[in-house]
Amino acid sequence: MYGEIFRKIDDLIFSTDLGKYIELGAIEDNENGQILIDKMATIYFDWRKHLNEQEKALAKEIKKLLGNIDYRKYLMYLESTNVDKLEFMISHDILIDIDDLL
Repeated sequence: MYGEIFRKIDDLIFSTDLGKYIELGAIEDNENGQILIDKMATIYFDWRKHLNEQEKALAKEIKKLLGNIDYRKYLMYLESTNVDKLEFMISHDILIDIDDLL
């Protein structure tokens, strides 16, 4: 029912540096994770701030895509498709409560 919207959200998130950070963290790929961090550190003064800003921007875009759909439905979808990503997001408090980011 919501599959197309949820896939758009996945595409939106996982096309960003934050999404790549989540993907690498979910599979515990520390080597490529460090490469990503090093790359961001050369481009941005504070790579953590860059990820936080991306998280806030993503929260706004996700909210637009969802409309009246409860965000928890997307999290349940993510759990069914890739529980490792969801667990990483929960453990690092990334995009878990988007209303707090707005």
